[in-house]
Amino acid sequence: MHFEPGKIERDWTETITPMFHELVSSAEYDEKEADAVRQFKTLLSQGQNISIKKNARHIFKDRDQKPNLDLRHFNQVLSIDTENKIATVEGMTTFYDLVNATLAFNLMPQAVPELRSITVGGVIAGLGGQSSSFKFGLVHEMVTDFDLLTGEGKVIHCSPISNSDIYYMLPKSNSDIYYMLPNSYGSLGYVLKCNIKLNKIAPYVKLSYLRFSKASDFFQAMINEVESCKADFIEGVSFSPRKYILLIGKFTGKLPPTEKCLVPLHEPFFRSIQDPDISLSHITTYDYIWRWDPDAFWGTDQKNLIGPILLNPI
Repeated sequence: MHFEPGKIERDWTETITPMFHELVSSAEYDEKEADAVRQFKTLLSQGQNISIKKNARHIFKDRDQKPNLDLRHFNQVLSIDTENKIATVEGMTTFYDLVNATLAFNLMPQAVPELRSITVGGVIAGLGGQSSSFKFGLVHEMVTDFDLLTGEGKVIHCSPISNSDIYYMLPKSNSDIYYMLPNSYGSLGYVLKCNIKLNKIAPYVKLSYLRFSKASDFFQAMINEVESCKADFIEGVSFSPRKYILLIGKFTGKLPPTEKCLVPLHEPFFRSIQDPDISLSHITTYDYIWRWDPDAFWGTDQKNLIGPILLNPI
């Protein structure tokens, strides 16, 4: 299911029955995993250096080595457990596709990084967060476990250390790799699939704008909001040494009768929030998640990036 900006494509009053929804069969995934292992071991036996072949690429530079390990088909949401609020997703899946799949069940990942083309495996191997991270942490902290293709051509399951692991001295969880993978940039292996936590959501986000001329007041207000933990989203933007805006977002099920939704596609988000006459606005949850994406587009005329971005999707 795909959601158009500014629109809500489902009946939010519909009751979602808590259950496990398998979107891709386990047999189909197992076949892909076996193929990836075969590819990897063949490349190793030929003495080749291994580089991932994927749909996305760096917009500023070409790769030094031609990619040869094709993992592009690891790009699906495998299942959504609406009862336990967990999505099982492949590493090359973009957050755009993950969000579309989970919104159909009134759920979303606990944090969604900016730019919809970022992949789940990529943000685990790197780092990523968003305005809900004050409550849930960075994206990799929402991943309960993952399957990793290692440099030996083996697939291992990695999860946090448990009390039973400590008591029985069991190494089966590969917890050391689980904790080391974030910010390792692919040096430990490639995430083939993972389980990621989801949250219940509402159709709209109510945004409150708090404006400050002093950095100390701005940061103290942010600290107060974080400590109160009443908001769903907290975000700060600095435009100059004397211009700071704190955005407080809260889920809401209704739009005021006379209120129109903010649509970030109409102009860069950073411009829309600078209007001093606006202290409150509403935005669909979908548009809130991707509110900064248009800035990447509009910013191309500032940095002469229109060519690289059109030729090399992020």
